Amino acid sequence: MATVIPFFDKANHQVEKLRENFPSQPRRAAMKLALWSAGKALSGKIIGEFSSVRSRNDDDVLHLAFLLRGGIGDIILNLAWVDALVSLAGCPCYVDIYTNTPEACMKALSCPYPYVTHLHSLKTHIPFSSFDAVFDIMQLPQVKACCEERLTSLSLALGNYVQRLLNFQTSHALFYLDENQAMGIHYADVMGTFRRGQADFDGSLGLKDSTFTLHSRLEFEDVARRFSLRPGYITLQREAGACAHSLKLWSAAKYTSLLERLCREYPSAQFVVLGMEKNFDAPNSKHVIDLRGRTNFDEFMTLVRHARLHIGCEGVVPHLRHYLRGGPSLVLYGPSCARMLSYPENIALSGSECPNGCEGIIPSWQKICLKGYKCCNSLEEITVDQVMQQIRNFFNKI
Repeated sequence: MATVIPFFDKANHQVEKLRENFPSQPRRAAMKLALWSAGKALSGKIIGEFSSVRSRNDDDVLHLAFLLRGGIGDIILNLAWVDALVSLAGCPCYVDIYTNTPEACMKALSCPYPYVTHLHSLKTHIPFSSFDAVFDIMQLPQVKACCEERLTSLSLALGNYVQRLLNFQTSHALFYLDENQAMGIHYADVMGTFRRGQADFDGSLGLKDSTFTLHSRLEFEDVARRFSLRPGYITLQREAGACAHSLKLWSAAKYTSLLERLCREYPSAQFVVLGMEKNFDAPNSKHVIDLRGRTNFDEFMTLVRHARLHIGCEGVVPHLRHYLRGGPSLVLYGPSCARMLSYPENIALSGSECPNGCEGIIPSWQKICLKGYKCCNSLEEITVDQVMQQIRNFFNKI
């Protein structure tokens, strides 16, 4: 089933891919672009830049739809934006969310917020006339459709916000292209909102310092008993979304070495390894509890929330832990920029090869190092000794 896509954005992305793959064969590229366009047109699941719609709703509740794209970390950040918009509206709201994130994860993430009424796949048809406004976001937000009459009559504040956002997305159209992802990142950096406030395009929502909070649905005592955990455990994870060979990943050998040293230096501590895949060797030790592939998302959230410290790369856990209000993470940055992506409570480590990261400069930044290295040298410059020293500093402050 074809995914709902913003056609013009993705068409530009397709052109860039064809230019890269067929630089001296424009005729062949043209044929492939034509076939791609025809396929999308026939699927009936493409959307344009903006549509003015007449909502079929006639009640006193705003009906809003949000297309949330990206990985779970992006979803978490953008749920804070959704919550801010509902608060801004100042009236009853029903929210439908369209996403490719598994439904079980979305139910766990959105459970504290009763305005979320339905969850859908991005592969399903979006009936624009069922909503008073439709928003699309991965990093920067876009208005895809709205009924101005309903918006302004039910919430003048949200109606004004939508108008400002429409002006922004029209004036900064290049920020929304996959090829110009770095422009949006740089804009947020200059505005001082960083990644956690990137959706706050004009700073009016205060997302950088948002009080948005996630809640784990399971009691810690039940999860701790299930996995024989004691309070004060430390979690580790070596994963970066669905990309098994992401440049965000510190080497497997270093994770193994780190765990071995942690077990020797802190023999009374428990170290819990989280994730889906066993992508590094965990020491066979009574101090290490390997839960990779053994937890559901609710259990995962509870484990992340109650850890004393989390250690890992930039990705879902530092974002999840922050909004669960769970405490600090020690985050290893390579292609990602610590200044943009870190949180005040966290410890950030970056190498000197590429201290501000290369994220978003090219579409394939997660797979290809711009400097030609096999892996991210900025990340691999971080030594096990450096990580151990940061952990010692952390425990010395407790």
